[in-house]
Amino acid sequence: MRKVAAPPAAEQIEKSLVTAILGGGLGVGASLPNERDLAARLGVTRPTLREVLKQLAKEGWLTIRHGKATLVTDYWREGGLGVLKTLAQYADALSPDLIGQLLEVRSLLLPPITVVACRREPEALLRRLARAEGLDDQAMAYAEFDWGLQTLMADCAGNPVCRLIINDFAAAYAVLANLYFQGEPHRRRSRAYYRELAAALRQGLPVEPLVRKVMLESAEAWRKLAGARGRGGGA
Repeated sequence: MRKVAAPPAAEQIEKSLVTAILGGGLGVGASLPNERDLAARLGVTRPTLREVLKQLAKEGWLTIRHGKATLVTDYWREGGLGVLKTLAQYADALSPDLIGQLLEVRSLLLPPITVVACRREPEALLRRLARAEGLDDQAMAYAEFDWGLQTLMADCAGNPVCRLIINDFAAAYAVLANLYFQGEPHRRRSRAYYRELAAALRQGLPVEPLVRKVMLESAEAWRKLAGARGRGGGA
């Protein structure tokens, strides 16, 4: 764990603890130092630390035991959407494999959401897809457009829980998409996808296989991109 820079903030404490857990410095079943020692190590006040620990326990990262040491929970088995949201917030600290797994989850969630959205609000989606033809050939423009398309799909599905789940990926997507779309081949691939999706909508063709294929391809492309960056190859 790294000492939190002043001024102390709950977000900084959370990131320090979560990245220590994900990095193996605090493995599943490990005991945290007592509250006084941990606060001193992080350079924060005990009340602020206590609130962060309570929040992480609520999400499923930690198990607080009164009178005993706080333990790192088996968050993969006992955590919930709170763990997913926190993971997504710290995409810059995640391993390429874990990021790929997050994107694979998206490939399971988004295709069926798209099917319902296309059935309920095809015209709204077609209007959005038509805007892709006028996009600036810049990473930021594509990242913003693509995220807007995904959230529109969630809204058009008519189930507000869909949007809540998609929203959990927002922080990770902001980091990943701007890196991903820096590559011209990735922008070109996405332009083709938007056109194919619009054509499928107009012709009444199945959209789920197309969306799933593109989601899986983007997850694999990100793995390769992240691997190249890790080897010093750049984006």
